[in-house]
Amino acid sequence: MSVLDNTRLMVEVCKLCYEDGLSQKEISSRLNISRPQISRIMRSAREKGILTINISNPFSEELKLEQQLKNRFGLSGAFVCDVGTGSSAEQLPLFARQCALELGNYIHDGDRVGVVSGKTLSAVASSMQSVRKRDLHFIPLVGALGNVGNDWSANSIARILAFKMDASYSVLNAPILIRNKVSRDILIREPNIASVLKEGESCDLAIVGVGQVSTQSTTYLSGAFNDDDLVTLRKAGAVASVSISYLDRNGSLIGTEITERSIAWQLRKRPGRKILAISTGLSKTEALRAALLSGYIDILMTSVPLARAVLDSGQEA
Repeated sequence: MSVLDNTRLMVEVCKLCYEDGLSQKEISSRLNISRPQISRIMRSAREKGILTINISNPFSEELKLEQQLKNRFGLSGAFVCDVGTGSSAEQLPLFARQCALELGNYIHDGDRVGVVSGKTLSAVASSMQSVRKRDLHFIPLVGALGNVGNDWSANSIARILAFKMDASYSVLNAPILIRNKVSRDILIREPNIASVLKEGESCDLAIVGVGQVSTQSTTYLSGAFNDDDLVTLRKAGAVASVSISYLDRNGSLIGTEITERSIAWQLRKRPGRKILAISTGLSKTEALRAALLSGYIDILMTSVPLARAVLDSGQEA
């Protein structure tokens, strides 16, 4: 009789391996069966259902949501993390720490990485552990925020990430919003500003946040935008901002005079470049859905509640 027909032997081999923790070499010696035969016995045991392997996956919900987001919005990558049931203020540090652990997987040696401003991105950058990369360079994609002191600016985020990853970084010495287009056009021709904007256009990875068009947005809270700016954007149908590009609820780009007087990287596709969005908070549901519908986002890092809300809002629409 072949060893593959000996059910009792199959059970014994499986028990020695998975219950007693013996290696195939040890089982071979104990039962006087060759190691190739041990492998064939265990393979046959799986095929016959004698040996079944159950994996206890604590991330089953997150992985399911990641796959649904990739399928729904054509993403090349997604990371969804559990942030518990606390307030938004309590959830942000936990979200930032988990994203910080994952972010390094998307940044490679030799990359030119662009970053925008934002509270969430600042929290993620501050949560990063030291990760050494070779020939890495960070580039601020937007000008400095308003006159209110904060750590949300793209310059600050680029500096923090460069420090954490032993990399170099550029500084964009210009405000994000200018009084008029004429002044803006003059400023962007300044050599030190033009060179950084050019670097941003050729970045390999752009790390962006997704902003709301509201008084809770980073640009408003920092003093860069005022109430009139919000009225202008809302009248144009804007529900989301990515860098200084504005999107309507269907994900279409909206042209406004605010964009024309801004010093910032604008949302667009470029061969070889990935755009990675980081967003959390249920208040971002409409904004994030619009950003994903735009087709510009390649990779998303978000929380379980926001992932569910975005997927559910898509079903209702």
